[in-house]
Order: sequence, then structure tokens, then C-alpha cells
Amino acid sequence: GEVARLARQKLVELATTIRLRRDGGFGPAVAVVAHDNGRVTMERLRTLIGERLNVLGRQRVVLRDRLNSALAYNTVLAIIAGLAGAPVIGLSLWVTNRSLRERAEAVQHAQHLAEAEAEQARQSQARNQRLAVASQMLQTMDSLTRAEELRDVLPAYLPKLLPDSSGAVYLYRHSRDFLQRVATWGGAEHQPELVSPDECWGLRFGHAHATRAGDGMHCAHLGETPPGRTDLCVPLISQGEVL
Repeated sequence: GEVARLARQKLVELATTIRLRRDGGFGPAVAVVAHDNGRVTMERLRTLIGERLNVLGRQRVVLRDRLNSALAYNTVLAIIAGLAGAPVIGLSLWVTNRSLRERAEAVQHAQHLAEAEAEQARQSQARNQRLAVASQMLQTMDSLTRAEELRDVLPAYLPKLLPDSSGAVYLYRHSRDFLQRVATWGGAEHQPELVSPDECWGLRFGHAHATRAGDGMHCAHLGETPPGRTDLCVPLISQGEVL
């Protein structure tokens, strides 16, 4: 439908903005954002989602009213059947139960459809918001003049990109013998102040490294991983050099 089309259009626009920022710098990305198509698309998307939820709500009310009408009708029918005799009563009860069951199933099905579409809309909006935050973070990082400024930038954006997470940002000291903790988020102040490059598999591999409790090749600087938690080390690389 149009909701899915607009969601795909928004995702393509955000992906284009990120690609232009990466390939052509800040100027082309800003030009795409300044065109204002993204805001118009998001407003239309929110309007369509709201209209769809309103329609589903009205449909649920109509089904509920029909169910109530059926209950009243079947009550009258049961009284008439009682006057007609036992065979008619039995047939009436069977018809009533079948009608109620079918209508209840229809109401339940409509409710499930409404909940599924609402959840899909929420997930699509959440993805769009994360892509927008990622684009903003890339634009901000593009304006940095010193690596030390990452201590203020990353904690401002990472909790939005990685909700319900915690972590720390480390930068090499000038001597490049240790990495020093410069920022944390999500209550990760307990992370060590200094980390040796040999203690991190992500640094040694030169790419992201994830482990869970009981996995091998666990980074020594992280300590013991509690069950159910995933630890992720991601090297910050700029122009081929780890920051």
C-alpha cells in the first residue's frame, strides 16, 4: 500500500543521504536534506498511519455493535423457540452458538490485523528515526577537528541508535601504548580506565567482534559476561587508522 511505499521511499532517501555524505562530503548530503522531501514524506506517512488506525478502530466498533445486535436478536429468538417447543430450542441454541462464535472470531481477527499493522508502523517509524539519528551523527562527526571531540559526540547519539545498551568510548593515547576511556553511556562507568590493544580482539582483527557468555576469544578488558548479554567491540577507524 501507500504506507509501505512511503516507508521504502524514506529509507531510500536516508540511505542516499548517508551515501552522499560518505562519498561526496557534507555538502551533497545537506542539499538532499534541505530539499524538504523527507519531512513531507514523514508527515504523509504519519497521516496515513493515523488514518489507517482510525479506520480499524471504527471497524472494531462496528463489529462490536453487530455482535451486541446479534446477542439481542438471538435472545428474542431463544424466547420464541422456548414457546415453540424443545426441538426448536435446540436448533435455536445451535444457531446462536454458531453465530456468536463466527462473530467473535471475526472481531478477534480484525483486532489481530489492527495490532499487526500498528506494530509494523511503529517498527517502520523506529527504523526511520534511527537512520535519521545516524545521518545526524555522521554530519556532526564530519565537522569535528580533533579526535578528542568524539567524547562529547558519541555518547549523545549512541543511546538513541542502540537503546537499552551501555558502553564506553576509548581513544589511543598519544604514545599509542594504551587506549584511554574518554566517555561512557548507559551506566558503563565501571569499564576500565585503560585498555591494552592486546586485550581487545576487535582491535587485533580490525573489525567488530561480538561475544556472549561461554564463547571463546572473549576480550580480556570486558571481564566476565553475564548470561544473556552480548558484548560488542567496534574499532573506530578513520582513513585506515584506528582512533
